[in-house]
Amino acid sequence: MEKISNPGEAPEANTPKGEGPQDVVFLGWQKRSSGDAIPLYNVMAENHPLYGSTVTDTTLQKHNLPVPPPSPLDK
Repeated sequence: MEKISNPGEAPEANTPKGEGPQDVVFLGWQKRSSGDAIPLYNVMAENHPLYGSTVTDTTLQKHNLPVPPPSPLDK
């Protein structure tokens, strides 16, 4: 699968300004073989079992973590 992201943009760049550290940050888009893309997120909550993991919004919801809005997908 091809990963689509914002080159040179750190995940923290998608964190709302003026707020402290976020539990979850948007990482980028992953293109699937079907042609659609799914948003990917990094779990940053140090006390969470998924800390450091890259996951989908479905996984975030299963673990009661917030789902930040993704950046627009560049096609």
